[in-house]
Amino acid sequence: MTVAASVNPLLSLDYVPALESIGDDYYDVVAAAEFPQHLLRFRNDDLLRQIGLDPAQVSDDHFVEAFGQFQERSPLLALRYHGYQFGAYNAFLGDGRGFLYGQVRGGDGQLYDFGTKGSGTTPYSRGGDGRLTLKGGVREVLAAEALHALGVKTSRTLSLIETGESLWRGDEPSPARSAGMVRCRRREKGGGKEEGEEEEERTERRERGGGKGKENEEGEVGGEKERGERDREE
Repeated sequence: MTVAASVNPLLSLDYVPALESIGDDYYDVVAAAEFPQHLLRFRNDDLLRQIGLDPAQVSDDHFVEAFGQFQERSPLLALRYHGYQFGAYNAFLGDGRGFLYGQVRGGDGQLYDFGTKGSGTTPYSRGGDGRLTLKGGVREVLAAEALHALGVKTSRTLSLIETGESLWRGDEPSPARSAGMVRCRRREKGGGKEEGEEEEERTERRERGGGKGKENEEGEVGGEKERGERDREE
């Protein structure tokens, strides 16, 4: 029987400061939220192997320490971006309920981004709570794994942890259970484009949707049609 390592392998990975090294014009350093509970609901052992870890050496507690309590990991970076929104240029856009946890070099030599979702507020939350519902997290796990099985390039969920808070949403039964997830995205060879990149697509949808947007429960801005599209994707 294989026993999990006493030292957390997720915290011992060789994290590469690739994005951090290009300068602080591209991110804000943020702090993760503290949650009252941590229940691991999903772990992706296939992704562990892809980044060079033996799943037998990674316990459920290791996942909670790294991706629920965010122990011993800094800096955590909310990424900035910009684009056209409702027909006008907006230079102040960014991650509203997540951050870049870190970047690692996988066993295949490729660079992988670990990005959180539901991990707390950032300067770009716009009054939202920075949280993710457990239902939304489960939906994303199922969608991403289905796309991956079909051969579609996509981000995949590395972990989903229920975090013990009650959330109120206008688009699902409330109170809803809270969760935090860590997604893994592989960067393309020879370029900076990420697989599973979503924010550019959202910006394009908002621009197509016109100027009748409004802020939704997640601290993101968009019309009712755009919010429905977001919910189906996430």
